[in-house]
Amino acid sequence: MTRPAARLYRARRRSAQRAAGGAGFTLIELVISLVAGLMVAMAVMGVSKEATTTFHEEVRVAGAEMGLRIAAERLRLDLQRASFMVTGNIAADPLIARAASSTSNLSTITAPVPYSMTYLSGVHIYPSGAYVLGDATYGPELTAQGLSPDAIDLGANFSSSDEYVGAVTWTPAAAPAGCSTAAAIVLQMNTPAGWRIQNAETAAQNAGLAAGKAMLALFHPGTSTTSQFALRLTDASGRYQYVLGCPGSAAVSYNGAVTPPVATIYISANSTILSTVQTGGLGGVSGLGVGWVVASPVEVVHWDVQTIDQLLTGQAPAGTAPVGQTYAYNVTGSGSATTYDHDEFVLTRSYLDFSTCSATSCAADTTTTEVIAEYAVDLKFGITVDTGTPCAAIPCAIAAPSYTTNPFTYYPIDGPTSLSTLGTTTAVTWPGTAGAGPQRIRDMQFRVATRSPFGDRPGTLPGVGTYKYRYQLTPGNALHANAAYPFARVRELASEVTLPNQARFYW
Repeated sequence: MTRPAARLYRARRRSAQRAAGGAGFTLIELVISLVAGLMVAMAVMGVSKEATTTFHEEVRVAGAEMGLRIAAERLRLDLQRASFMVTGNIAADPLIARAASSTSNLSTITAPVPYSMTYLSGVHIYPSGAYVLGDATYGPELTAQGLSPDAIDLGANFSSSDEYVGAVTWTPAAAPAGCSTAAAIVLQMNTPAGWRIQNAETAAQNAGLAAGKAMLALFHPGTSTTSQFALRLTDASGRYQYVLGCPGSAAVSYNGAVTPPVATIYISANSTILSTVQTGGLGGVSGLGVGWVVASPVEVVHWDVQTIDQLLTGQAPAGTAPVGQTYAYNVTGSGSATTYDHDEFVLTRSYLDFSTCSATSCAADTTTTEVIAEYAVDLKFGITVDTGTPCAAIPCAIAAPSYTTNPFTYYPIDGPTSLSTLGTTTAVTWPGTAGAGPQRIRDMQFRVATRSPFGDRPGTLPGVGTYKYRYQLTPGNALHANAAYPFARVRELASEVTLPNQARFYW
């Protein structure tokens, strides 16, 4: 090939390569491309990071709101159940059988009578009485922000919707230690309620549980071997009396090996089942042979706001100084123990233990305590009370209601006539003096508030009335995401509940 022909060939070849994209980039072109790609990647990463942060923040807020709604629904259901198969006011109730020689509606129990029995009612509010406020270190965090949560006791049959027909046996065989040897209740198993016990026991034993576990859940919630609950016994005349059950697993026994099965409820040694002779004919069961009663469980549910260390060291009566125990609490969910968040308060629900009562309070059975909502900051109540035709003396007389004017008085959640502002519950929630009392509460309002777990706002917002939108966390708390954002968003939910079981109490 000649030289001119070779040059022409090479030129055509380079032209074909350029047309096919085979030509390389220069160094300058590569640098410009890399810088442009880096700028695009940085922009995408920034947007992605912001989107991820927003997503996680909204997930936390949504979780807090969901927890708040669940808590409000649980509370609403408990409020609606108040006084279910239980008296509205044990001191005032005219239908309670008592010893003819006594003026006490609790002549069935020898002294000392547990606080929760002395004050047994459908509703018992403790204005500004939340346990967290008794913590000298962290309680002021709430009061400094104008918050003073209430606590409340609700008396009802919370473990069952059944009443259990039974025979009182005056000489129970093999009564457990600490239980009455004078009387026990043997349930009638050939009833719908009895059949449900049999079915539950069969299912429990098929699951490997010991006999009596299903029945124990009805009459003794929780797993404590020392806690104690109560029973209401209704006789053939329609009057009823209250007794204490035995503690722990001694409260009941179940023998499914015989036909029909034998289910027995044992009562405490300091309780007495009154006979018609002892009451002078105003209620009571037959003192000869076997007397028939209808038994129903009695529990008092306590709703409260408390600190994490109060929760883990055990619920004490409101106003008691906290134990102050230091412990490791995993706040990150990573499995590693870290310092717990002092700013976290929890909304709890517990059954009160009748065996721990002093003259002024009862502690919770901690095996029944549930954390209903984390990061709780407020729990408040308002009530509507029927104040018409009050009875003249305690116990009240049985009389038809008579109204000449509007008998309802409203105590709102907030304002100058709220229970917290009045500083008293006399003639409203307790004590059961002549006049309006806890049995006359016809309607309740409540407000529950929770906050987001971390500070996410730099400043506060003015509230409307006592409603709160942002909550100031403890300055310098290293567990919070950013010290520059010390305010956490607050979510509140308020509702109103009518109390159907309270409507029948006009005395």
